[in-house]
Amino acid sequence: TGEAARAAVGAFLTARPPAPAAATLPTWIARADALLRDACDGRTDGLAAGFDALATELDAADQLLVPAFRPAPPPAPALPSSATPNSATLDDALKLAVDLHQNGALHEAGVIHRRILVHTPSQPDTLHLLGLLAHQAGRHRAAARLVDRAIRVRGTAATYHSTRGIILQALGRFAEADRSLRQALALRPGFTEAHSNLILGLDYMPDADTAAIQAECRRWYDAHGRPHAADAPPARPAATAGRRLRVGYVSSDFRQHPTADVLLPLLYRHDRAAVEVVCYSGTTARDAVTERFQTLADHWCDTTRLSDAELAERVRADGVDILVNVAGHAHGGRLGVFVRRPAPVQVSAWGLPRGTGLPQMDALFLDPVMAPAGERGLYAETVVDLPCWLTYTAPDDTPPVVPPPRRRAGHVTLGAASRLEKLSDGTVAVWSEILHSLPAARLLLKSWHLGEAGNARDTLARFAAHGIPADRLDLIGGTDSRAAHMAVYDRIDLALDPFPHGGGITTCDSLWMGVPVITVLGHAPAGRGSASILHAVGLDDCVAGDLRDYVARAIARAADADWLDARRSSLRERFRRSAVGDVGAYARAVEDAYRRLREGATASRRS
Repeated sequence: TGEAARAAVGAFLTARPPAPAAATLPTWIARADALLRDACDGRTDGLAAGFDALATELDAADQLLVPAFRPAPPPAPALPSSATPNSATLDDALKLAVDLHQNGALHEAGVIHRRILVHTPSQPDTLHLLGLLAHQAGRHRAAARLVDRAIRVRGTAATYHSTRGIILQALGRFAEADRSLRQALALRPGFTEAHSNLILGLDYMPDADTAAIQAECRRWYDAHGRPHAADAPPARPAATAGRRLRVGYVSSDFRQHPTADVLLPLLYRHDRAAVEVVCYSGTTARDAVTERFQTLADHWCDTTRLSDAELAERVRADGVDILVNVAGHAHGGRLGVFVRRPAPVQVSAWGLPRGTGLPQMDALFLDPVMAPAGERGLYAETVVDLPCWLTYTAPDDTPPVVPPPRRRAGHVTLGAASRLEKLSDGTVAVWSEILHSLPAARLLLKSWHLGEAGNARDTLARFAAHGIPADRLDLIGGTDSRAAHMAVYDRIDLALDPFPHGGGITTCDSLWMGVPVITVLGHAPAGRGSASILHAVGLDDCVAGDLRDYVARAIARAADADWLDARRSSLRERFRRSAVGDVGAYARAVEDAYRRLREGATASRRS
């Protein structure tokens, strides 16, 4: 019965697992000690492999080790600690763990998964889901090991290969990630999420230009969108006379997130006499920012339990004039809604401005730097120019700009606060070349993932391979607030933009804190975001045309104290007045674009 199953699972979870064999713990300690001695003595051959092998065993044994060093809980009467649960109980425990995971109880789900591995060490679903939990906690190496074990047990599971691809993307191993995601698609051709993640990874591939990315987007539509679009009736424009323009924003990131940094200021500045805002929210991790979005919305719709077809019907019923996708192919973008054409005008903008490949998407909001004239025919959408591809308002608790840090430190500090996966091999090589040319300079890197020891160790090793010693690098992990994050720029004189995927909000953060950014103009939108922002602020001299120029400009600017001083003292006000910083003017430009698109759709229907 259901009651008996729940009792069995409860007993299973409260029973004490068997302790490791007496010889196991000393063996692990001895192996770890030997590896540390090798590291201290400079014997590095095989060191990483040795640590990884030991870590794999410790991951699997984690649930055994913890009870071994603390008192056991009282034994459950239904299942003694020495008993072996039956397969039905283990299946029920797995279902409970999945339910907890889906509802955000990640720690509790992990505890159950580890307990299952005590009894069935090769249970592939548990290995896979425990790997996914490790990935969500930022422990990407442990995640990769666990998912690899799952694939060795069940190599035909498309979901495992897809998860492996996502994890490898987080590790910056994009070529391997691409192969894993393509393997997932080979096993399950209709795997929409895997295909979208493959497209996201192309932004980080040095040889993927706009043509290649748009071709993959069109393949996504042919495989996953066209079958649904064929059955979808066209949306019928409604009369707009005498009422506000109804704009619907679709996102799962109405929360503390870079997309919110762009969208929230825009919603604040919308002319409420002319625009009615509907937020279609797939946000599961609600926070204080979610509450601010909900306050600003005229109408709020929780979409977490709606299918694409159901949400499309809701949008039609709401009479939305403009439906805006702010995530592209990222999680929560709900492209399956847009292919059903529930609104007379559909727009892709802001979140990930690469285009979608959907012929039902009428417009893509970019600017002339992001989308040069010669590339616009590659997009399924019509490119509509805004003053800049994004807008920005600094957090309320942003600290003031401080004097140049080189005056305190006695040397120039270069820096970047980008996500670690943007630190491509080419970026490491070029930044190392710059450091070699500036022997007194240091490089500060900040990323949440650098808080994990393995990530920090690997980052130091990557620069060491180019002759840059660890004592020239400052690595900073996550900070406990946005204000603390912004204060890190107090230690940076000149920021460097990574490639092929450059910055967006991080570039705005840097400029707002008085720190100029050197970038190289990329061959796809993800590599042009910083160039667009710098152009809007009037800093075209910070944009390099190629990597030789990038190195030369970085060296010259880092050595020019007067130039750095002038930029640090003036950048905040310069940014505030710019096309990217003047949010009020930006909102009017967006609303003008909405009206033109809506009028064009109405005229098209009448003709």
